[in-house]
Amino acid sequence: MLVVPLLVLAIERWGFGNATLGGAGLTLAVMLPLVLVVLRYRGPQELGLLPDGAATAAARTVAAPPAWTRAAAIASPALWTVAIGFALGLVVQVGFLTHHLTLAEPVLGTAGAGWLVGATGGTGLIGRLLLARIVDQVDVRRYTAGILALQALALGAIALIPGPAVLIAASLVYGFCLGQITTLSPIMVRREFGAAAFGAIYSTAGTVIQLSSAFGPGFYGLLRDLLGGYGPVLGIAAGFEAAAMAVILAGRPRAAAAAVGPR
Repeated sequence: MLVVPLLVLAIERWGFGNATLGGAGLTLAVMLPLVLVVLRYRGPQELGLLPDGAATAAARTVAAPPAWTRAAAIASPALWTVAIGFALGLVVQVGFLTHHLTLAEPVLGTAGAGWLVGATGGTGLIGRLLLARIVDQVDVRRYTAGILALQALALGAIALIPGPAVLIAASLVYGFCLGQITTLSPIMVRREFGAAAFGAIYSTAGTVIQLSSAFGPGFYGLLRDLLGGYGPVLGIAAGFEAAAMAVILAGRPRAAAAAVGPR
C-alpha cells in the first residue's frame, strides 16, 4: 500500500525514468529471494501433497464421474451469468484503478492522490482477508451482489458529491470491495459446478472476464473525453455495477442440468 505514494514522490524528486528504474531494482531485490525460497518446488508432490482436486489411485477407481462437464456448463445460463456479471464489474474496476490517481490529483494534489491510491489498495487487502474468513458461511451470489452494490454506491457518491472527504471515504470503501471481486468469480464457479471439472469450466468464464476487463481503462478515458469529466463517467460506471449485480442474482445452476457430455 506504500508503493504508489512512494513512487509518486520519487517521480517528483528524481523524474519518471530514474524512479521507475529504482522501482524495478527494488522489485527484483524483494521478489528474487521469495522466488528462490517459495518457487523452488516443482509441484505439490515434492511436499507430500496431491494437486488440488486430485484423489489417490484407490479413490479414483471408485469415484463417480463429475456432475458437470465443460460442454454442459457452457450450455448453462448460470455460467454466463458469472462471466457477464464479473466482466461488467471488472471493466468498471480496472478502469477506476487505472484512472484513480488522475481523478484524485486535482482534489488532493499529487502526493495526496498517491497516498489515497495506496490506502485504497490497503483496504483491498483487508477486504480479501475478511472474505477468506467468511466465504464458507455465505451465499456467494448474494454476497457478491452486496459487494457490487457497495461499489456502485461509492462511485455514485464520488460522482454526485465532489470534495476531498467523500472522495477519500468512497475510495476506501471501493478498495475494500475490489480485492473480493477478483476472488469471488472462481469461488462461485467452484462451488456451483464442483472441483472435478473446475479448470475446464472456469477457463471459459475467466477468458470472458479477463478479456472484457482489458477495455476498462479505455472505457473510462473515452467517456471522460466525450463527456468532459469524470463525474458522468462514474455515474455510468455505477450503472454498470448495478447491472452486474442484477446479472449475478439472476443465475444459479440446476443440478438436473448437469448432463455428462464431451469434455
